[in-house]
Amino acid sequence: MNIYSKHGDKVVFNHPENGLQCDKDRAKKHLTVGGIYTIDSTDVHSFSTNIFLVEVPEISFNSVLFSDTSRKMKLNTLKNYKKVEGVLDTNNKIDEFRTTLKNSVKEKFKDLDRAKIETMKSAKTKIIG
Repeated sequence: MNIYSKHGDKVVFNHPENGLQCDKDRAKKHLTVGGIYTIDSTDVHSFSTNIFLVEVPEISFNSVLFSDTSRKMKLNTLKNYKKVEGVLDTNNKIDEFRTTLKNSVKEKFKDLDRAKIETMKSAKTKIIG
């Protein structure tokens, strides 16, 4: 999460395995995994950051327990989805091309087979004829 989050920003408690044991125990007691919480304030130190939540007043939590739900994160997720969607579109176009090519080749072989048959009929007629 952004340790400089402002009052009102939203975070998700989705890293219950992070932090010291006392951090994990405090979070387990007061929070729900996957829950979305509102930042009241942050207290940034050189090696850790404590955050205070509107929903759980006067209790600090280690920032490593949380992820952002900010608009920026949503936009990044959307951009990544668009990239994946683009790859899928490209893969679909490749599949369509392969199918078209395969059908085209089949038609060419059918044309060759027809030409062979016509040639053989023509040769047979000349021989018998």
